[in-house]
Amino acid sequence: MPEYLAPGVFVEEASLRPHVIEGVPTSTTGFLGESPAGPVETPVLVTSTTEFVSEFGDFDTPILAAIRGFFDAGGRRALVVRTSASPASLAAGLASLAQTEAALLVLAPSAHGADVPPWAWAAAAKVAREHQRFLLVDAPADWSQGAAWDPAALGIAAADASSCAVYFPAVLRARDGEPPRPEPASGLVAGLYVRTDVEAGVWKAPAGDQRTLPGVVGLATDLTADALDRLTAAGINGLRTLPEAGTVVWGARTLDRADPEVRDVPVRRTLLYLERCLALGTEWAVFEPNNEALWSRVREAMNTFLTQVWRLGGLLGLQPDEAFFVRCDRSTMTQTDLDNGRLIAQVGVALTRPAEFIIFRIGQWTADAAPR
Repeated sequence: MPEYLAPGVFVEEASLRPHVIEGVPTSTTGFLGESPAGPVETPVLVTSTTEFVSEFGDFDTPILAAIRGFFDAGGRRALVVRTSASPASLAAGLASLAQTEAALLVLAPSAHGADVPPWAWAAAAKVAREHQRFLLVDAPADWSQGAAWDPAALGIAAADASSCAVYFPAVLRARDGEPPRPEPASGLVAGLYVRTDVEAGVWKAPAGDQRTLPGVVGLATDLTADALDRLTAAGINGLRTLPEAGTVVWGARTLDRADPEVRDVPVRRTLLYLERCLALGTEWAVFEPNNEALWSRVREAMNTFLTQVWRLGGLLGLQPDEAFFVRCDRSTMTQTDLDNGRLIAQVGVALTRPAEFIIFRIGQWTADAAPR
């Protein structure tokens, strides 16, 4: 407070506006990959394929193919980290990318996924979980129609599986008048993630969009209905070709098959989004007096933000009190917590899940028969 030395009447301006938690952007996507030019393990922001080529060169690499697919499919901002030829720079590159706040979605496109050893994917997935990122993984190149698809071959630990999603197969993409050739699907899929986030929100599954993936003329491996069933059961997201729509993404599963709460991509990404928003949006509370007044302001900020998410369709429930709750009071903190400077808020949310199985039960009904 100002210090007054003499008696008098003083007028002060005071802000009565409550603290506001804002949604963090999800359109910036991190790319990791090898390139003969450009800075190594230093994130570089590009907003078009032209900017990428200007910074990293026009070399025929998996990351350039993925960047083209990303921007063609609706991507907006790419944070690119050039890695060295060693697989050990996959985790190192992701760690450098994780130091930035921008990219919640990351990928490491590979034309030959089998060349990436399992320990490298395992390390990258661990970094993704620890830094609250979501990792897109291209399936190994040696997977085929008759393969026994096993996510365990990627080496990703069960604890990190909910932070990853795998896509199979590679796509056949034509450009510049050349014959179609296989390219990693992750770049196009990442662009679809961004387009879905912008149009509907992070809680909408990035799948089933029947607008043709740009430039895709087919798949490196055509999947049968039985193959798609087995892929889904294994937690792998398949791509399929529909007669009228063309090639579409036909899956929105994380690699986690053990925990149904984080099985779906939009559910896991919504949790990551909410965690990041609430954490960044309450930094103002650090070093404030830890008392009832502060707890009330924290509750108000969180309730206002989550109500907005509910109104946008991100939470399930007819009323806000059915969609979420926020507690920050004596019931969430002990005296020991207070003595140690801890403010603890408990937040519960009811997340929407994608409708994967549409079932119509149809029976005959006549005027003299009561409907069941």
